[in-house]
Amino acid sequence: MNDIGNFLDGHKLLTGSLFRSKHFIGISMICLASIVLTIYILYRHWHTLSGIDVVVVGGFLGLHSFYQWWRAMRYYSEIQILYSIGSRDEEGKQSPLDDALRVAVGGITDILFYSLGMIFIALGMIGGLLGRIDGIRW
Repeated sequence: MNDIGNFLDGHKLLTGSLFRSKHFIGISMICLASIVLTIYILYRHWHTLSGIDVVVVGGFLGLHSFYQWWRAMRYYSEIQILYSIGSRDEEGKQSPLDDALRVAVGGITDILFYSLGMIFIALGMIGGLLGRIDGIRW
């Protein structure tokens, strides 16, 4: 990690729109896929699910995907503000604040990717198991 200058899309995440970053677009697609999969599971297996199952699948997995993504966007905006303040103070030099903020952005992105990926995998497993239960019942 000695070369922080090439860390996670360079300055794109720190200076411009988040949607200019390929990493953030990929994470947003995973989030959207998780939400769509949640809606499909709830629609497809509504008659099989109990009330607590609807809360777990719809609330904890589906809505939590969006909540995590939204919180990451709020953190990115705070980091962008800090970066703009720090870059005005240190003109022409790479400051330790720039490096720290890039590492923070990378950490947020990695954790968001992992958690949304795990939610997507869990939803896939839940959908597969519910499909088997529906096959047994009918």
